[in-house]
Amino acid sequence: RKVPVKILHLAMPRTGSVSMMEAYKILGYTKYHGFDYIDPSRRHNLPKWEAAIDAKFYEKGRPYTKEDFDQDDFLGEFEVLSDFPCLAFTEEFLEWYPDAKVILVHRDMEKWYHSFDSQLISALETPMAWLLLNVFEPWCLSMRPATTMRKMQYAMFDCRDQAGFRANARDTYRRHYAFVKSRVDAGRLLEYRLGSGWEPL
Repeated sequence: RKVPVKILHLAMPRTGSVSMMEAYKILGYTKYHGFDYIDPSRRHNLPKWEAAIDAKFYEKGRPYTKEDFDQDDFLGEFEVLSDFPCLAFTEEFLEWYPDAKVILVHRDMEKWYHSFDSQLISALETPMAWLLLNVFEPWCLSMRPATTMRKMQYAMFDCRDQAGFRANARDTYRRHYAFVKSRVDAGRLLEYRLGSGWEPL
C-alpha cells in the first residue's frame, strides 16, 4: 500500500457522496469513489472486483484479503475508501483499517430512497442496461462492470430481482448504518448531516 487508509466513508450512495469526495480532495486526500469503479483508466480492476464479490457472496474462488485490496494498482493509492463497491466490504475494511476514521452521512430516508431508486435501482432497467447485462457482457465483453455491480447490489440488498431491490432498500440502509455504529467506537466515528459545513470534517 502506497498510503494508509485514513477515512472509511461508509455512508450509502445518494447521501451527498460526490460533494463529500470533493471536500476530501480539497483537504488533500486521495479518494476512491464509485466513479473510479467505472473510470476507463482503472478498468483493469474490474475483474478483481468481480472476483472479490463472487468469493464473498457467491462462494466462488478464494476470499480476497487485505493484501489483495492493498495492491498499488487496486486500492493501495487511496486514503479514502467510499461508495459502491467498497461498501460491500464494510466489515472487512473496518477490521483491516482500525486506525481509519469512519464517516456516516445521514439523509432523510424518503428523500434518500427517491434518489437511490431513480439513480441506481432504475439504472438497471434502462435499454442500455438490458443490452449490457443480457447481450454485451455475457457474450462480447471481457469486462463486466454492470453485471458485477448488479451481483454486488443484489447480495447486499438480499434480493434476486428489481422488485426485491426496491422492497429491501430502506431496511438495508438502516441495517448498514446500525452495523457500522455497532462496530465503531464513538471517538472514531463521525455522523455527519448534509449541510453541516466544514467544521465537523
